Amino acid sequence: MSTKYDLVIFDAVIIIYLIQIGKLDSLLKICTVYLTGAVYNEIIFYKDIETGDIINIDLNQYISDGQIKIRDLDMSIILQSDSGKRVDYFIRTHQEIQIGEKEAICFVLENPKYKFCTGDAGAYKLMGYLDIKENAISLEEILGKLKNMEKQYKSEFMKECLAQGSKLMIEDM
Repeated sequence: MSTKYDLVIFDAVIIIYLIQIGKLDSLLKICTVYLTGAVYNEIIFYKDIETGDIINIDLNQYISDGQIKIRDLDMSIILQSDSGKRVDYFIRTHQEIQIGEKEAICFVLENPKYKFCTGDAGAYKLMGYLDIKENAISLEEILGKLKNMEKQYKSEFMKECLAQGSKLMIEDM
């Protein structure tokens, strides 16, 4: 399978959301899903929308089948680089983001052929701040408009957050 979405790192929130709404297989039909190790470790369970029950998530079969691939990197080396220092500065001064998003964005910095798909405002703002807007992609862009798609997965939300991050970068210069 080779599509324009084959080199996308996904955030945990995307995978959990797709599992909740029963659309993970739709994503897997059009691309291989890449996760960083930290993101993979965040995908443990979700709360059922209708019942409120806690549902455990097991991605092992998808990994065995090659539909999900884990990409690891040495964060200690990356965080010593200029880009890594900018990531840490942003997190200290503007907005906290989870370790999975931080690792995924650092992965994209080190592997610019990849894009990053999230639903997290802070992660998109950081991408704007780092001027890697072209590496951001929304779930809507990949799967199209899903019925009742939440705002944070839409292209408009992504673009707004990227613009806010770019503005923060200019203000910090």
